[in-house]
Amino acid sequence: MLFAEDSADPLVMERRNYLVGETIQTQSPSGYIGVYAEEADGAQLWTEYCFHDAAYIAYGLAEDYRHFRDARSLEAARKLADYLMAKWPHRTPGNFFTTLARPKRTCRSTI
Repeated sequence: MLFAEDSADPLVMERRNYLVGETIQTQSPSGYIGVYAEEADGAQLWTEYCFHDAAYIAYGLAEDYRHFRDARSLEAARKLADYLMAKWPHRTPGNFFTTLARPKRTCRSTI
């Protein structure tokens, strides 16, 4: 994104437009964007790093809006963030992600 913002090369902006557009096209009507098939209850979010990845996609879309004022990006970011927040209370017990500002725990190393 920053490269596209700083570049005067129209091919770079064309690539940015393509990547943002293709990402937004994958968004489901409920707001989900991710690599796993969406399940009705959102259970796919608790597979590997799916929730984590989706949070970064929302962040990337918000950054795209911030730098380029592309309303599509802001709408998609909001829709995805709303989806993630709606599904978070239904997560599998024990799932925590650092992207959600989990309280820092003291780690005692044996090294």
